[in-house]
Amino acid sequence: MKEAIKYLLDDPLNEQVVLNGQLDWRELELKDKTDAEKLMLSLGQIRHNLFHGGKFGLSVDRERTEKL
Repeated sequence: MKEAIKYLLDDPLNEQVVLNGQLDWRELELKDKTDAEKLMLSLGQIRHNLFHGGKFGLSVDRERTEKL
């Protein structure tokens, strides 16, 4: 489990956004958060990306997706 936590903290997630009318990804804003807050926000974002995020039409790192 420590390896999974380290992975999430060391390699921040992205969130899907609309920029100029197009779907895109941007890094999840985690500045000024404690490690516990970063972890909880990251877990929520993983769930959101999995169940609600667009899976098509964007560049998706399939290996990272599987790992998450």
